[in-house]
Parts: sequence; structure tokens; C-alpha cells
Amino acid sequence: MKAPYTDQFSIGGEREVANNLAIGLNLVYKRSRNQLGWKDIGGVYGQQQMTFANGQTLTVYPLLNRPADRIFLRTNGEGFGTTYRALILTATRRFANRYQFTAGYTRQRATGLDLSSGSLGQDPNDFINAKGGLSTRDRPNMFSLMGSYEIPRIA
Repeated sequence: MKAPYTDQFSIGGEREVANNLAIGLNLVYKRSRNQLGWKDIGGVYGQQQMTFANGQTLTVYPLLNRPADRIFLRTNGEGFGTTYRALILTATRRFANRYQFTAGYTRQRATGLDLSSGSLGQDPNDFINAKGGLSTRDRPNMFSLMGSYEIPRIA
């Protein structure tokens, strides 16, 4: 087993463009490799093509021996890792004249093999739709807005 690792790089900057108003830009790159998952070393699997009513075909892997013969090994599987890229734009107005706000937009993409499930890999069919966009963490477009306003004192 190899040690899992993550490399992350980020660079950013912020610039005041008007009195009390700044804009910012950040770039983020994160890569994880040698992540741990399961591999069935006792099961014998075949290969079968399934055809759906719409004509689409899918390759599945039926178990050919007894379920009791399966042996699960926790290891670094082939391709067990993820890549994350993001562009983050922000606008910040510091507190003045009773209000402040921060607004942001994030464009991101997370790809790879999603290992968030604790039993992923115990069946080779787990990998059929596991690669690509990571549905649990991949939100390609995110907007945020946060602010506050100080209400004048009422006597």
C-alpha cells in the first residue's frame, strides 16, 4: 500500500477599485492520489453487455462464483484519486455608512474517482458511473452574497 497524498496550490490577489470596495481573484488546484479503496480479490467476475429500451448499451460485471468466496482488500486502486480546479471571484465592501457586503462567484470542477462511499470497490460495478464529475462535491457554479446593515438607534 502506498501512502495517500494531496497536493494543493492556490494563488490569489485583491485590489481596491473604489473607496471601501475591493475585488479579488483566486485560482485553486488540488490533486489527490493513492487514495484508499476496496478491491475484491476473491470474486470472479464475467463481462456482460446490457441493452436498454432506448438502445444504449452498458457493460456490467456479474459475479460468477459464490458471494462467500469474495475477499476484500483495502488498497490503492487504479485511478483512486481526484482533481479539483476552481476560479473564485469576490467583491468586498468594507463596513462604512452602516453597511458592508461580500459577494462571490466560484467556477469549479472536481473530477476523478469518488471514494466517499465506505464500501466503494467491493464490487467492480461500483466503478461504472464513479469516474467523471464528483456529484457529491462538484457544484460547477456557486454564487454567494452576505451582508449586514446597522439599523439606526431608535429612542
